[in-house]
Amino acid sequence: MATLDDKLLGEKLHYYCSSSEDEEEKEQPSNSNSRNPDISNNGTGTVNTGPKGVVKDYMRYKQLENEQREEQAKEKLELAKKLSLTCRSINDDDKAKDEEDELDALFDDQFMQMYIEKRMREMELKNDKKKYFGEIKELEDGDDFLKAIDEEEPYVSIVVFIYEDDADGCYAMNECLKIVAIDYTDIKFLRISASAVGFSNYFKSNGVPALLLYKGGDLIQSYPKMLDFLGLDFYATDLEAFLIRNNVIKSKT
Repeated sequence: MATLDDKLLGEKLHYYCSSSEDEEEKEQPSNSNSRNPDISNNGTGTVNTGPKGVVKDYMRYKQLENEQREEQAKEKLELAKKLSLTCRSINDDDKAKDEEDELDALFDDQFMQMYIEKRMREMELKNDKKKYFGEIKELEDGDDFLKAIDEEEPYVSIVVFIYEDDADGCYAMNECLKIVAIDYTDIKFLRISASAVGFSNYFKSNGVPALLLYKGGDLIQSYPKMLDFLGLDFYATDLEAFLIRNNVIKSKT
């Protein structure tokens, strides 16, 4: 199959041809002017013989050759433009895809950020409603005791320390509870003397120091005579471990 160059050259090369120079010229009268044999074009598109005719034919051929080159150059230029547009289109598509991916990632990041902020607000609202204590509070009498238990929120755990000033281990228990209360601010720690509540003399002598756990107004657990569990010499960490082990408080680790 002919190429574009072959087609163009094949159509235009027929303009360049040379006839045989063996043809004899007709005799002319001696007194008449002879026709110049160098005239090449007879108006019909054919070419005559003769040096000048050949030169003109060659010049015509070069002209056609130049025209062909110009047309080829134009075609190459158009092809280059098309290729440039195609490459630009591909690059634009890639760029657009990258931008879409970035937007998707940004949307995901924004969505996650909004979700986190929402959860933080919910937690803050929940914490605002949640009570904090962080200390051990003294109760004066039985009325204070009942009020502190019955009027508290049902979700609040209450630890009541029953003591007597001169009883063994009560001072150490009080100091340890102060430390634990600072670390477990969601637990309501209270203290009241056995005498103020009206406990028997036997309990005052043998039951203290004691711990009582209340929740929702009900007694959940009771631990009289804590020295039987901790010994006479104990620390805040020992008391904390005991409370965690018996599910009075939850471990922070």
